[in-house]
Amino acid sequence: QGYDEPRGRQYYDALERGARAIPGVRAAGLAYMLPLGAGAWEDRAYRADAAGSGGDEGLAVDINVVSPGWLSSVGLPLLSGRNFSAHDRGGGEGVAIVNEVFARSMWGRADALGLRFRLGQSEELLEVVGVTRSARYRSLLELPRPVVLRPFGQVYQAPMTLHVRTDGDPAALVPAIRRL
Repeated sequence: QGYDEPRGRQYYDALERGARAIPGVRAAGLAYMLPLGAGAWEDRAYRADAAGSGGDEGLAVDINVVSPGWLSSVGLPLLSGRNFSAHDRGGGEGVAIVNEVFARSMWGRADALGLRFRLGQSEELLEVVGVTRSARYRSLLELPRPVVLRPFGQVYQAPMTLHVRTDGDPAALVPAIRRL
């Protein structure tokens, strides 16, 4: 829609807050990639201690950018650590939430809290602040893949999608959400 980043962030913040205020909404969150959308933002992840080693091909991962409310909106539980918060903003320490498959593939264990890695050619080290259960993200037919979630507060993406969880009939909320 031609919004610059500050105006886009204002829009998405108001959208998410407005959705949470609708009666019957249990959770609302934003994500860059749609679950089961068959597409993915792919890259490679490298252990912090392997940075600079020429033979390290890294781990192929799917990446998504999400707001703090997204995990609850899609019913994806944290197994350990914390969710993203308003404190996970640009200029702060780079953080990520990873799934179990990522943690086991990268470090050989599910307890990955506090461990660091980098994505692609970036030199920024990301600290694991949470680990989620592994799930199918691209298709119901796939095996769970390594996934990295980045906070929307640190990685701005203009095309975000609102996800809403309700206690009642989701179709009944569509008019109120469209008005937002």
